[in-house]
This record gives sequence, structure tokens and C-alpha cells, in this order.
Amino acid sequence: MDFGEAFRQIRLSKGLTLKQLANDQVSVSQLSQFERGLSRLSVDRFTGLLQAMQTSFDEFNQIRRGEEPNQVDELIAQYDGMRSANALVERGQTSPDYVAMEQRIAELAAYNTRHYSLRLDQFIQIERYAAHARSHPDQGDGLQAIQYYLQNVDDWGVYEVNLFKSCMQFFPASAIMGMLRITKKKVARFNALPGQNRLVINTYFTAISAFVAKDDFARAHTAHQAATTLVHQQGNVASAVLLPFMEGWIVLPERGEQPARPLFEQTLRWQEEMGLTKQHQIWTSIYNGLLDTTARGEKQMYSFS
Repeated sequence: MDFGEAFRQIRLSKGLTLKQLANDQVSVSQLSQFERGLSRLSVDRFTGLLQAMQTSFDEFNQIRRGEEPNQVDELIAQYDGMRSANALVERGQTSPDYVAMEQRIAELAAYNTRHYSLRLDQFIQIERYAAHARSHPDQGDGLQAIQYYLQNVDDWGVYEVNLFKSCMQFFPASAIMGMLRITKKKVARFNALPGQNRLVINTYFTAISAFVAKDDFARAHTAHQAATTLVHQQGNVASAVLLPFMEGWIVLPERGEQPARPLFEQTLRWQEEMGLTKQHQIWTSIYNGLLDTTARGEKQMYSFS
């Protein structure tokens, strides 16, 4: 099955019309031509459309190749949806519902006793560690076994990158920075694939959020500089628009709202000028959430996907 045909199949399965899926960047006519194999879409636009259909690139490829979706992947993706930045914004939340998440982990553990998966077992262990760390922040070993695993695996796939992002809040800042330095090399095997070129950039963005939550502003600025370099190397416009916002993310708790506000507003202005209406709405909500949590003295880490 070609890309356009697989895309159409997913769209129809979700009950979406071309008009509903079209946006400021891709018209109804362009979508129709893409589905019929008469034209192509840029990676950024294609990835954005998959996100609009709440479909990962891995899920898209499974459908395109006629493979059955992996049940464990689906269960983990559903759980991650309870805490992702975009999902929180859409639900009008500034932080995840941790009680609901712990209840869901108990359900996943029960499922895993009936259909055992090592990967799901590891995922449950991490999330239970997370729940313990929230109530006992000074206890624990920083998930040293997982640190060792990530540092010594030669090639990272999507699973390892997401594992890294999930554990950043528990890793010492020095361990996060050490792994960031090797991330680009670790993912070189698949980073050039369609839909994956933003994977490392989003890892840097997640690290910025983690460093800020740890009040380590020096490392947050270093991660931002690395993300800036990579964005320019890739020529990734969608991520370039977000760079001022991510700098503001650091400056807000470091120096206050007054110097941070112009940085946030620069990204929001660019989005508005480029006609990125949905992205503008999402990032405006994130901005308001950051102002609110910072004013209350709370620390919140976001994972970017």
C-alpha cells in the first residue's frame, strides 16, 4: 500500500473528511492529490497531519505494510496521552491527573499478568518509581539500571528515545546532559526516516523542561543552544519557530516574567503571521499554563513528542 492510500484509509477509519483535516498549510485539493498518489507532502506537513489524526508514524507504517498494531505499543501510547503537553492543553489541564495515572498503571499491571511483556513490565516499573518519587523526592537511585542500559546500547530506536524522555525527571542533571551529548549519534540509524527528523529536537526540548524543573538553568541554556544548532542544520522551520518560546521557558523562572514575555510572544507572533492557527492556540495555552504554575511556585516537566 502506498503512502497516500494508507493515509486515506486512516482518515476514513477516524471518520474525518478532507475538509476537516485540511489546515492552513495543506488544502483540500493538495490532500486529495496526495491520497491519489498525484503529489507529495513535505515531512513537516505530513507529520502534522498524522498528529491531527492522533496517529504515530510507527502506527502509519504498520497500516501501510498491512501489519497488526502492537498491543503493548497501543497501551503505552494511551497512557502517555494522559500526560503529553498537547493532550494536557486540549483537556484544559496544567498538570497530569496523577491519581488517574496510578489507577491506569494498576490496570496495566493486571493486564501484564495475563499477557506478559518484558517491555510493559519495564514501563510499569518506571511509572511506579515515578509515583514513589513524587511523594518521596529525596529517595531512590535515579533509575541507575536504566541509565546504564541507555548509555551502553549502541543504537537507540523510538523506544529508547521515549524511555530517555520518560526518565529525565528522575535522572540527575549530569546524567541527562551526558546522554544528550550522545543522543544524535545513538539515533543516527533511523533519524533520517520520514517523520523522525524532529525526534532529537523534541528530546532537547524535553530536556530543557527537565533542567528548568530541576532549577539547573545553565544546563537548560546549553540544551537550548544544542537544539538551536540542530534546528539550523536540519532547516526545520516548524521547530525554529519554537526556539524563542523554549528560551522563554528558561528565562521565566530564572529572571522573571518581564524578560521572558518577549520571547514567548515572538513565537506566538510568528505562528500567527504564518497562519499556524492550531499551533498558535496550543502554544498560547502552554504559555498561560507556564505563567500560572510559575506564579504558584510549582515545577512541571513536559514531554515533547
